[in-house]
Amino acid sequence: MKKLYVFLWLLLLSEQLFAQSKGMVPIGTKTPAGTERRLALIVGNKDYQDPDAVLKNPINDAVAMRNALQKLGFDVLYYTNLDRISFEKAVDDFGAKLNKYDVGLFYYSGHGIQAQGENYLVPVDARSIGTEAVANYTCVNVGRVLALMEGSQAETNLVFLDACRNNPFKKSWGGKGAVQQGFAIPINPPGTCVVYATSAGKTADDNVASKNGLFTENLLQYLSRPNMSLSSILNETRKEVYKKSNKTQLPEDHVKLLGDFYFLVSSGVEPKPESKRKTDLLPYEPEMVFVAGGSFDMGSNDGESNEKPVHRVTLGDYYIGKYEVTVGEYLAFCDATKSHYPEWLEAGSKYHIETGSITYYKSKGYARGSVRLPIVGVSWNDAIAYCKWLSSKTGKSYRLPTEAEWEYAARGGKNSEGYICAGSNDAESVGWIRSNSGKKTHEVGDKKANELGLYDMSGNVWEWCGDWYSDSYYSSSASSNPTGPSNGTARVLRGGSWNYDAQFGRVAGRFSNSSEYEYRITLYGFRVVLVP
Repeated sequence: MKKLYVFLWLLLLSEQLFAQSKGMVPIGTKTPAGTERRLALIVGNKDYQDPDAVLKNPINDAVAMRNALQKLGFDVLYYTNLDRISFEKAVDDFGAKLNKYDVGLFYYSGHGIQAQGENYLVPVDARSIGTEAVANYTCVNVGRVLALMEGSQAETNLVFLDACRNNPFKKSWGGKGAVQQGFAIPINPPGTCVVYATSAGKTADDNVASKNGLFTENLLQYLSRPNMSLSSILNETRKEVYKKSNKTQLPEDHVKLLGDFYFLVSSGVEPKPESKRKTDLLPYEPEMVFVAGGSFDMGSNDGESNEKPVHRVTLGDYYIGKYEVTVGEYLAFCDATKSHYPEWLEAGSKYHIETGSITYYKSKGYARGSVRLPIVGVSWNDAIAYCKWLSSKTGKSYRLPTEAEWEYAARGGKNSEGYICAGSNDAESVGWIRSNSGKKTHEVGDKKANELGLYDMSGNVWEWCGDWYSDSYYSSSASSNPTGPSNGTARVLRGGSWNYDAQFGRVAGRFSNSSEYEYRITLYGFRVVLVP
């Protein structure tokens, strides 16, 4: 399988991009645009120990990249001002995670140097590198990143380097070794594209009069244009940078691509409902899976009393979230509305992960560690507010699943093979439960999917449903599209969690929060339903 390495640059996208799909035009059997799982590592190094090495814009650039990539559907690992040990660990962790993704992306902004023909990224603790010969022991070799990417299962790998600045350690090298400016010319194999912000051996402008480097500042105006190929973006950006630098900085690319690459693809073609992802989803919308309506026996004679009697239920078509709503998806709502923050980010909360007196969320899989962790610390009302916001932003009808919709989807719908848990009789193979979770939540999609391609419906976090809860509801349930009791004091939760045993992850298992649906805890999250 060909590997695609692309050295390129992205910037913060404007709000109008939300109306577009994003991705790569498929080559051969590659995953269709907009359906890939994408992981990015972003590092911005600015505050170097050597006063002569301090830069102005790397963190600004890194923040812009983080925001842009999250809008483009990337899960982002974000770091700033890393020393060498932390830098190498971040790179290695990224490489380990990358096997679960289709697209990998690495972005670095800070000092970069060329030593003995190799390209290096400079950590903030490299106060005095000494001689050119020891750069490999004090800096991070770009080859380390490329090797991990090449060895992963990702089909597309993107590397972003804003590091061709003046060598701040030139004086300490003295005459020991030939000192070169900028990066060395890359040796890129077929199927790759290497792009520098300036020509090989030259330096790029940190652009201290602005908040971003000269190259990225000018690239911004082209990144928001849908259906614009990579080559067109680079050509237009090259013209602008060359002109505005008074012909002193000329971006350079070494293209050996085997097909066209697009960051945003605008297409009016609607896929079949069974496809992984609808192309009209906006960047902050959850991935949805089509569930063809049908009839099934709801409940279990082998479970608790509240699962009886088993009764026949018929449902219409609907879409349900492929994953539990993630931190990245939910916080987009919080940032837009300035409300309904989870209790680990709520101002004044004793559970706040930075200012609170109780470290509950930090010690039990707190959510800020990754945008692909399931959101936790939200109430039923918070989940309802999220659905209303998502509906208003998209013009679609998002809501929480009914208890019947949740169980039918967890069983696998028309594809059901009759498993006890969602996709298997072995709870640990499909979910994070007490016995295998390590007492914390985990990124969505890391376990085996069920028959419909849904993840984590057994374990990870309990999922809010729209219904009021009643122990005896099954005795009077409607047979067609039931929505639960007309009133109550508690709401339904389904699926088990990271801190519960396997029996609670059964597809027929029912649970409630006992008293009030405003309750928030690390055990509770949710997924959404979209009505066609």
